[in-house]
This record gives sequence, C-alpha cells and structure tokens, in this order.
Amino acid sequence: MVKSRKLLIYGINQQAQQLYYYLSMEGYCVEAFCVDRNYYKDSILLGIPVVYFEEVEKIYPPSKYDIVLSFGYKNMVANRQEKYDICHNLGYNMPTYISKDAKVYTDRIGECVIIYPNVVIGDDVTIGENCIIYGNVTLYENITIGNNVIIHAGAVIEPYVEIGNGCFIESSCSIGHHSIIGNFNFFALGVTTGGGITVGDNCFFGLSSTIVSGKKIAKRTIIGAGVCVSTNTVQGTVLRHSESIKLSNEPEFYI
Repeated sequence: MVKSRKLLIYGINQQAQQLYYYLSMEGYCVEAFCVDRNYYKDSILLGIPVVYFEEVEKIYPPSKYDIVLSFGYKNMVANRQEKYDICHNLGYNMPTYISKDAKVYTDRIGECVIIYPNVVIGDDVTIGENCIIYGNVTLYENITIGNNVIIHAGAVIEPYVEIGNGCFIESSCSIGHHSIIGNFNFFALGVTTGGGITVGDNCFFGLSSTIVSGKKIAKRTIIGAGVCVSTNTVQGTVLRHSESIKLSNEPEFYI
C-alpha cells in the first residue's frame, strides 16, 4: 500500500473504526468513510466525513483515491464480495494493507487483503484477493488460501493446507496439516481438525467441533457444536452429538 495515496474506508462499524486506527497510526491518510445509504448514521465519524457509498465516486473519484473494505459479521463474506466487485467496476484500486507489526515471509498476496498486527505468515504461502487475516493468526508454510476468505483472531493453519474461496474461519480454530478445505465453508469458534482431512463445499462446523485426522466431510454437511466426527460423512448430513440425520433436501447456506 502506497502511503502517498489517499484512502477511503467502506464501513462504519467497529471493524472499520479499528482499521482506521491502525492505518492512521502507521501514517496512512484516510480521508473519509463511506457506507450504503440504508446504514448511514452521522456525517462525521472519528473526525472525518462519512458519505453515501452510492455517491462516493463523485466526491472521491477513483483517479485520486483508493478504497479499503471493512465489514461486520453479518453476511460478511457475501457482502464483501459484492462491494469488491462494485468498487472494481468503478475503477477503484483496493490496495493490500499489511500491518508493520505482522511477520510476513511471502509476497504472494492478492489485491484488497487486510493483514492485522501480530499475524505470522510463513514462506511459500499464497493468499488470494479480498481476504482479511485478523490479529494473532498463524499461517505456517506451504499454504494456499483462495479469494474472499476471512480468518479471525488466534486461528492456526498448519502446513500443506489448501483453503478454497469464500471460507469463514472463526477465532481459535485449528486446521490440521495436509488438509483440503473446499469453498464457502463456515468454521465456528474453536473448531479443531486433525491432519489430512478433506472438506467439500458449503459445510458448517459448529462451536468447538472436532474432526479426526484423515476424515472426508462431504459437501453440505452440518456439524453441531461439540461434535467429534470420527467417520466420513455423506452429502447433506446433519451431525449432532451421537446421532446423524440425512437431510431430505440439501440446505442452503447464506455465509
């Protein structure tokens, strides 16, 4: 990220305010916040203007300003992708921000990635576009992360892991080595997996659930809180404690 370029932040929530703090402390010039008209509250936030996102191009043209995206938890992945596409079509540069207090040993990081303080990213790691890596996350070596992935504070991703697009990994999760994670999966707080697991697309892992090493989780599996999965699953299964239910219709996910 070039400090001479003036910045806009999309969002006015706590995450956006935290991002403003880090950017300002590191010498970046944040000119304004912008937010959708439906979520607009006040014209000033933290001493700088707040403008409608629908009008931002006229007031702060992409020829002079870059934009950084920040979102709350509700529909974070889907909303972030939508705004990323809109800003890209408007011609905005969406630079990558890497905190000066992060330790990053790879240069294979895509556009519009936010890496917060105290993150450790090892060598031979690839991170796609439009991702957020929150504080105290550890990504070991030889990891591939897709586009539009959110990894929350304190998560640990062991070596030789592949994570697909649109995944949401909550705080204190641990993904074991040599695992392959498909697209649009949701890992709630404290999920732990052994090494060498395979996860299909559109799965949900409940709070503190555990996946034993080498297991295959079929697409659209729902795993309840505290469940330990020690067998492979079939598509559309719901697991809660000691019982499992095969869904008659595949669930839809709005991650």
